[in-house]
Amino acid sequence: GGALGAGGGALVGSSWDQQDQQAKVSNANYVPISAIASMGMQGAPDSVIIGDIQRTGSVYQLDSETINFLKQNKVSDRVIDAMLATNRK
Repeated sequence: GGALGAGGGALVGSSWDQQDQQAKVSNANYVPISAIASMGMQGAPDSVIIGDIQRTGSVYQLDSETINFLKQNKVSDRVIDAMLATNRK
């Protein structure tokens, strides 16, 4: 499972790697999508992940491939919804 997620991440990685790099320029505290996927795989509680996103002011523009990547890495719908909500502000 983890190896598959990592392999899939390499395929989609370029679109969110660019997003992560651009976000880091404007927000040094930005939580990268790969870090959220890692937290999901490690079983971090939703409240911890969402708290990190809110505390750091991270903003995400998720496409369907990135959402699928997050789900493959056990990131909950609640966290994905919170990530999507950051782009509506």
